[in-house]
Amino acid sequence: FNTTNSRLAAFQAQHGRISGGSPAIPVQIAQARFYMMVVHTSKARRYSNYVVTFEARPPFRISHISEEPLPLKCIARVPKQHARSRVCFAAGVLLINETLVVSYGAGGSEMHAWAMLWGEFQSSFLSPPRPSPPLIALADGNH
Repeated sequence: FNTTNSRLAAFQAQHGRISGGSPAIPVQIAQARFYMMVVHTSKARRYSNYVVTFEARPPFRISHISEEPLPLKCIARVPKQHARSRVCFAAGVLLINETLVVSYGAGGSEMHAWAMLWGEFQSSFLSPPRPSPPLIALADGNH
């Protein structure tokens, strides 16, 4: 994932390249509407999954990137197992009845679900949102 966004670039320098993520869902945090998704990074064949929120209106500025990864069960990649690999990647996010559910693949061969109460999730993984520069600068013609 290549970006000109300084927050995402710094995040990738620290945690590894963002190589995918879940679809974004609309959420309400502190009386404001945002979109939220889970992205995964890969560093030395070890995946980690982080929460990203961004504004619900253009230019969709990033408001938060979690400092800690979600505690998903990562396992060695199959069929080509690598002893030191740990693979898990979010495939979907659902907020239903005040419970956040993350569906994810593990090891390239298993599907799992991880759930947490929405209030607890916000306290654990989301801080008060703050705007950042736009993910894509629309004025420069580079899309």
